[in-house]
Amino acid sequence: MPLFALLLMLAALPNPKVAVSSSGPKPESNVEYRFARAPWFMIYDPATSAWQSVDNSKAAGNPSGAGMEAARVLVDHGVKVVITGYCGTNAHRALSAAGIKIYEVSGGTVDQALRAYQAGRLSELK
Repeated sequence: MPLFALLLMLAALPNPKVAVSSSGPKPESNVEYRFARAPWFMIYDPATSAWQSVDNSKAAGNPSGAGMEAARVLVDHGVKVVITGYCGTNAHRALSAAGIKIYEVSGGTVDQALRAYQAGRLSELK
């Protein structure tokens, strides 16, 4: 199957991978308010019901371009939804250009943020 056709199929999946900006590497960690400066991303894969922790220290420590680097990391992991407290302009543009939807959450744990998203209780940032 051509790569383009495979990418189109993955983009149409009804249950996309979800990344939550996190203060730590566990679903019980608190949501990190700042997308690009989050020390970790917790990625939930509904196909396997598994969490993956992704170290974002390289992007978070970048004095400029943190948003672009953090967005690239999530694109590389096949994420289609991001949950965070705040997403800067450059990161928002990069995520949107990659077809990633961004949802706003205010506090709580990573797991709680995922459940709020799944229940349709989060607002999409446009």
